[in-house]
Amino acid sequence: MAGFSNYWRNKAVSHLFGKEVYTPSATKYVGLSLSDPGRDGLGVLEPTGGGYSRVSASSDVWGLASGGTIRNASAIQFVATGSWGTVSYFVVYDSPTGGNLLCYGTVTPIAITVGTWEFAIGAMSVTLTLPNYVRDQILNHMFGKATYTAPASYYLGMSSSDPLVDGSGLAEPVGSG
Repeated sequence: MAGFSNYWRNKAVSHLFGKEVYTPSATKYVGLSLSDPGRDGLGVLEPTGGGYSRVSASSDVWGLASGGTIRNASAIQFVATGSWGTVSYFVVYDSPTGGNLLCYGTVTPIAITVGTWEFAIGAMSVTLTLPNYVRDQILNHMFGKATYTAPASYYLGMSSSDPLVDGSGLAEPVGSG
């Protein structure tokens, strides 16, 4: 499982519906986890010792979202001076230490020992499942690639079938007021 943390999902939805303005941090911090972080972030187990620290990743590190997925557009490199254990996840925070877990994803498990290890370009991806119209706009906003301002008004409709994320299944009732 991978994606947005509960913290970031709530910020994105509140921003999307104009309930609060979310201004993303200019820099994200990429870390590693030995265990599944979970959407609540309680499962994050970052390596300790051996020179481990999160790596800063400005908005330039991220590509533009496409198809509901955003990827790293630059390599992200870690340097281990000691063993870090077997890493299975990447984590993205809004702070170099502590802070809020924003999103996370899986990596092929790898035992990290002394040396350099990196995420190649495009190796990290975060996907957001929302209707096509808004998902890339929200991802680009959250990763500091573009600004998204919520519309002043929303209009609620009904559908007799699953509208699907691309809107192709939308079946609004016709007639009878």
